[in-house]
Amino acid sequence: MTSSSVPIYLGDEDLTQETRDLLSSLPSEKGWLVSQIYQFEGSWHTQGLVQGILNCQKNFKANDSDIILATTPKSGTTWLKALLFALIHRDKFPVSSKHPLLATNPHPLVPYLEADYRISPDVDFSELPSPRLMQTHLQHLSLPVSIKNSSCKIVYCCRNPKDMFVSLWHFGKKLTPQETADYPIEKSVEAFCQGKFIGGPFWDHVLEYWYESRKNPNKVLFVTYEELKKQTEVEVKRIADFIGCGFTAEKEVSEIVKLCSFESLSKLEVNRQGKLPNGIESNSYFRKGEIGGWRDTLSESLAEVIDRTTEEKFRVLSPLYVTFQAFVVMLRCWNPKDMFVSFWHFGKKLNRQETADYPIEKAVEAFCKGKLIAGPFWDHVLEYWYASLENPNKVLFVTYEELKKQTEVGGWRDTLSESLADAIDRTTEEKFGGSGLKFSC
Repeated sequence: MTSSSVPIYLGDEDLTQETRDLLSSLPSEKGWLVSQIYQFEGSWHTQGLVQGILNCQKNFKANDSDIILATTPKSGTTWLKALLFALIHRDKFPVSSKHPLLATNPHPLVPYLEADYRISPDVDFSELPSPRLMQTHLQHLSLPVSIKNSSCKIVYCCRNPKDMFVSLWHFGKKLTPQETADYPIEKSVEAFCQGKFIGGPFWDHVLEYWYESRKNPNKVLFVTYEELKKQTEVEVKRIADFIGCGFTAEKEVSEIVKLCSFESLSKLEVNRQGKLPNGIESNSYFRKGEIGGWRDTLSESLAEVIDRTTEEKFRVLSPLYVTFQAFVVMLRCWNPKDMFVSFWHFGKKLNRQETADYPIEKAVEAFCKGKLIAGPFWDHVLEYWYASLENPNKVLFVTYEELKKQTEVGGWRDTLSESLADAIDRTTEEKFGGSGLKFSC
């Protein structure tokens, strides 16, 4: 990997002794975008990025007002940088012929944390106007502690893995033509599905932020590229509300969406000619920006390989909330009393000691408060219920009771007292009130 063929932050020059010592102890693989990648904290990076991550973890001090854009590579980062910059600074820079995005590529306007720290361990972000906007490709595990412990906001965007892979593949061919020429696409798909690419594994990256968005929805907003493309104004308003920059005029929304659209940005001279400070050609970040564009590059068999990996990795979410374009979700839900009793007996068999010390009355109380693995039950069901009403061609809502109509349902009666059943019924009525969703038994 020559210094002239890759951006500065991916290079392997001027590494500290600390970084070299660490690299010597890390698993490494031949990369399909660069000559060598290293596994650090579960994710794969170049030598230079490992140094940048170490510096970032040690030295970055987050402010409570900071806004962090987190993405997997080639998942709408350029677009989100433009949108967030325009949202945050719209009072200072209203949409006009003098807007900074018309004269500057989005990337220099938003610092890339681990890349900037790769170049210097003493990066000073103190002069950035508040709220400071920064971007990272780090998985949640590797974020600086100050980001996790502060009240800053994280906007996370992911993309259909097939589109993400193809975008990364074409980006790599332009960036490092020799390395990708020696690495056929079949081998690249194999490496991608094994998670062995810069910033990978894709699925672990997505799942970490997905879980964080569920645990702490006031801190992490989970966005998909597909939804952002399909209903841009709706998603932009959701993002604006989340970061505290809500709109009062609809005109503002449409102006920002138009300013930051692929069609608008890709036609600007600043995004068509020249190179960025990192050494990458400006037009490398504007290829197609489509949903489903993977079909022009991947064979059916290669697409199936990625689909199988996605199904395997995301099965844990049963089903995955991240409904990428062309994915169909079927939700099966169950009467909460039967669901609780089944879970209770499962737990007794799995952890006899823990359940023995946890009486059923206390377990019902915790269940009604939503404090169980993957709870609250009612929020989970309602999200998919409303999604099935909004998009019946994408989400099929099925109840266990309808599936079992001709056999036994209501087995909860053998375990729950009338008062405990009433407690769950009251919670169900309260949570589902006005939704039109009801259970029998």
